[in-house]
Amino acid sequence: MQSRRLAFTNDRRQYPPPAKDGEGIYHSGSESSWRTEFFYELETGFRKGFIPASEALVRKDFKYFYWPQYNFEQLFDIRTDPKEMNDLVNSTELGIQKKLDEMRTRFQELKDLAHSDLAIIL
Repeated sequence: MQSRRLAFTNDRRQYPPPAKDGEGIYHSGSESSWRTEFFYELETGFRKGFIPASEALVRKDFKYFYWPQYNFEQLFDIRTDPKEMNDLVNSTELGIQKKLDEMRTRFQELKDLAHSDLAIIL
């Protein structure tokens, strides 16, 4: 069994540890919900031999990737394709196109928010 310690903030207030790692309620103040998606950016510079920069919106069911240096995007249904071998971005299936549009829109919303001066507490 892993031991857990009290969490401290900068002002030395103590908070009990979360029931599971990664699910603290300190920032959101809510015990009822946990994030269902996240946005990330990986900036590596454009150097030969390095992983190219990438940005993504990740959910439990789908992952949308954007590679800005190549203006290239990918979409994966990770429920049916957990190893991300079948890129759906060029699918003509209506349901997939709707999901792609939804993911693109939400991706841009989160990217804009991440680059804004607004405080982000989710």
